[in-house]
Amino acid sequence: MRAGQLKLVSEGVQEKANELKDRIRSDDEHIIALALIADVKVLLSRREGDRDLIIDFKNRDLVQGKVYTRKAHEHMLTKDTCP
Repeated sequence: MRAGQLKLVSEGVQEKANELKDRIRSDDEHIIALALIADVKVLLSRREGDRDLIIDFKNRDLVQGKVYTRKAHEHMLTKDTCP
C-alpha cells in the first residue's frame, strides 16, 4: 500500500488491545493496537494530556512511531486522509 492511501482495519484490534493492557502506560490500548495492526507510524494529537499515549506510541518495543502535537501540523489532516 502506498503512503496516503486509506486502509480499513478492524479485525484483531480488540484482541491486541487486550494483550496490551498491562504492557502500556496509557489507557489508550485501542489506539496502540490499531497502530500495530495497521502498521501506522504517525500520530497526530492536539491534546496536551496525551503524554502517556505519546510515550507508548514512540516506544521501540511497541509502535516506534512519530508524534505530531502542534497546531502547525493541522494541515496534515485533510479531507482526503480523514473521511
